[in-house]
Amino acid sequence: MRITRVSAHHLPDDSVLCRIETDDGLLGWGEATLEGRSDVVAAAVDAAGEALVGRDPLRIEDAWQSVARGSYYRGGPVLSSALAGIDNALWDHAGRRRDEPVHALLGGRVRESAAAYAWVRWESDADIAAASIRRLEEGYRAVKIAPLRQDDVGSPAGIHRVLSRVAAVREAVGPDVSVMVDLHGRATFASARSLLRELEPLHPLFVEEPLRPDIDASRWRALADVTALPLAAGERVHTRRDFLDLLRAGVTVLQPDVAHAGGISEARRIADLAQLWDAGLAPHCPLGPLALAASVAVSLTAPNFLIQEQSLDIHRLALPAWVTSAPALQTAEGAFVASAHPGLGVEIDDDLVRRLEPPRHPSRSPSWRAADGSFAEW
Repeated sequence: MRITRVSAHHLPDDSVLCRIETDDGLLGWGEATLEGRSDVVAAAVDAAGEALVGRDPLRIEDAWQSVARGSYYRGGPVLSSALAGIDNALWDHAGRRRDEPVHALLGGRVRESAAAYAWVRWESDADIAAASIRRLEEGYRAVKIAPLRQDDVGSPAGIHRVLSRVAAVREAVGPDVSVMVDLHGRATFASARSLLRELEPLHPLFVEEPLRPDIDASRWRALADVTALPLAAGERVHTRRDFLDLLRAGVTVLQPDVAHAGGISEARRIADLAQLWDAGLAPHCPLGPLALAASVAVSLTAPNFLIQEQSLDIHRLALPAWVTSAPALQTAEGAFVASAHPGLGVEIDDDLVRRLEPPRHPSRSPSWRAADGSFAEW
């Protein structure tokens, strides 16, 4: 039993699927989508996969080490995402080979379901309350809002608008529903410090990325020292070493993205690291069904799991046509229920993926500009 091919497929919806095939025809699938650089990641998957041809697909850790350390220049979001796609595809293959769900291969689940949250989508402030209530009607018991827009940064009026939006969510959903606040790294240190103090009476479950992850750790520590609110971060860092820096800076909820941070193998190690620091795990996942299924597998097996992000209904609008079934993504009462389906629990139409794939095409993130024309954080 040997790997015969590792290939990336960059689809029109910007998903990058990693496909691993063995000499007996069994496939494994993973996702390596990197928003704004998916075309580059696809090329990285093809390049990294060359070293795995002829190897035993069940030696997942050996493959992970070979891809992660096989080049003199290592790490970064592109290579880490390519590694994640390959790693997740190997876990999917292993589960199919052994007729077991991936969570069973990771030592077995520690819970029967993984609670998830839904995004509150809004165009104007008047939409927020109704949008929040719609999420509850869909069965969710936790919601998240990104209340900080580019014209809110750095002004007292902007801080007031942000607080009003979060307050509208809290009033709409009541005290028994978890509310999370994502600042997307758009705030300055001064405005983040003010916001955190004012947000405390609204009791968010956590405040995500009050600063960009590249801001000096002393600024993160200063924020942690002035608030009782849990700070969350991790979607834009990619290794255990990066996450250790966040923990030392006072972050108490880690958010690894299983499609960006080296795959299931590294996400498990990050979860273990968080547990040593008594920190929670809230995996980041705004991507497609394969990435989400890999993330859920980790969430079902991590003792310090807090809550799972999902946004299929926002970014991918539903299961794409190339997914024939997704038993791993079945929900009940706002939580993903543990599935016994082999592998990641997402079935892919291999022929359709091949037919849909266009020539490699650019993938770029949007760019924001402030009212004065200067660059603004997206």
